[in-house]
Amino acid sequence: MFISTLVSFFINSNDNLIIEKNKRSDYLIYSLLLYFFLCFLLLWGFKFADQFIGLPPHKIYGFMRGHKWYTIILLMLVIGPLLEEISFRLFLRFTPLNISLSFAGLCYYIISTFTQTKYYSLDFFTGIKVVVSLFLAFGLYRLTMRQSTNRILQNFWRKRSLMLIYSSIVIFALIHLGNMEDITRKHIFLFPLLISPQLLIAFFASYLRFKCGFKFAIYFHTGANFFPVLLLLLAKFYS
Repeated sequence: MFISTLVSFFINSNDNLIIEKNKRSDYLIYSLLLYFFLCFLLLWGFKFADQFIGLPPHKIYGFMRGHKWYTIILLMLVIGPLLEEISFRLFLRFTPLNISLSFAGLCYYIISTFTQTKYYSLDFFTGIKVVVSLFLAFGLYRLTMRQSTNRILQNFWRKRSLMLIYSSIVIFALIHLGNMEDITRKHIFLFPLLISPQLLIAFFASYLRFKCGFKFAIYFHTGANFFPVLLLLLAKFYS
């Protein structure tokens, strides 16, 4: 049942079957188990690529060295998953509020990129970015609440839902290329492999967002981050 609904969803997202409440936790667990199994298989690809081409270094190691353990947990298991799910999954079901909040999250990413500031940090400039993003989102909310605009957007979401899902998955994965350092021409063919964990997170989170509700997408994202964060924290403490 789980696999069939997963495949059906990515072929025809208009399948509006919602998982029963008493089964949603099971589907969350199935998704996490399948995700980690697929990531385990991907380790062979990463190992092969590192031996024959060489993988670019990851910024996560600098991040781990530069932050306290409780800050790492807060950013990677709470704020990160929440912000990313709002930005890339909340809008997949159309409402003016959903679209506006997702737009606020995307504005935050764009401002962070152009100002070359940290995406996740607890400082004054982060507060400014949040305020500006919410202000722009409020303007979009007022626009989408207009009856004519709302009707046009509803039709677009209904007809192009699958396109929106796949677009959000690809964009979500591509922005994580920014986590890599010293990417050169030889790494171009490795891009699908380098972003494969994020592609998988986006696939399963999108599925759970539709079938079980938005909070289950957040639960999945947090669960997907949990074991890598745990291993990195253990390495931090015992290195």
